[in-house]
Amino acid sequence: MVAALTMPSLIQHHREKQTVTSLKAAYSIFSQAFTMAVKDGVQPQDWGFSDIVASKDDEGNTHYENEENAASSKILFDTFVKHLQVAKICQPGDSSCLPTVNKGSFYSGILANGMSFNFIQRSGSCSSVSGTTPQLKNICADLTVDIDGPAKGRNAWGKDWFRFHVTKYGLIPKGTKEDTKWSFEKVCYTTNTATYNGDYGESCTAWVMYNENTDYLRCKDLSWDGKHKCR
Repeated sequence: MVAALTMPSLIQHHREKQTVTSLKAAYSIFSQAFTMAVKDGVQPQDWGFSDIVASKDDEGNTHYENEENAASSKILFDTFVKHLQVAKICQPGDSSCLPTVNKGSFYSGILANGMSFNFIQRSGSCSSVSGTTPQLKNICADLTVDIDGPAKGRNAWGKDWFRFHVTKYGLIPKGTKEDTKWSFEKVCYTTNTATYNGDYGESCTAWVMYNENTDYLRCKDLSWDGKHKCR
C-alpha cells in the first residue's frame, strides 16, 4: 500500500529532475554556440537578419509566412548550427523537427542528443525590449527548445518546450523576475490563455532553471517574491 501511494510521487520527482537537468544542458549547449558565433568576429546585431515581419488576415489572425522571415531565420539558424551537432534540419513549413511550434517561415533542427529547436528573429538590431536589465533591453531573437525531441514527452510549454531570449549579450531564460513583458506570473501559468493567445507556459524557463522545480503545474500561488514551491 505504501509503495502504491508513493509511486506516483516518485515518478513525478524523477520526471522533474530530468526536466531540470535537460533544460540546463540545453542552455549550456546553445550558450556555448552563441559564444563561438561571437568569437567568429561578428556581433549579433551585425549578423544580418532583419526584424520579424508579421501580417494579419481578415479575421485578425497573425501570420509569419513570408520570404523576409525565411531569409532571416536561415541566417540565425546557420550562425548557430555551425557550432552545434545537428542530426536533422527542417525547412520552413516542415514541422517534423518541432511540431506545432515551428509555424511560419522558420528553420528548425534536431540535435544529435535528440533535442529539437528553432530560432525566431525579433529585432535585427537586437533592440527588442522585454524588461529592465541591459540584456532584456537588447533582445535579438527567441530560441525554442524541445528538451526531449518531437517523438517523446508531452510537447507542451512548461513541460518539455521552453523558450530563451537570445540577447546581444547571450542567452537568458524567459520569465525572470526582471522580464516584465514575458513574466513568470503572466505567461507561465496555463490560466492566461485569453491574454497570451496560446503562448501561456512560454515563460516557465527561468523558474525551472533557477528554482529547479515545475511546481507551477501543481499550484497557482508561486511568485519570484513569494513562494518558490507548493509546500
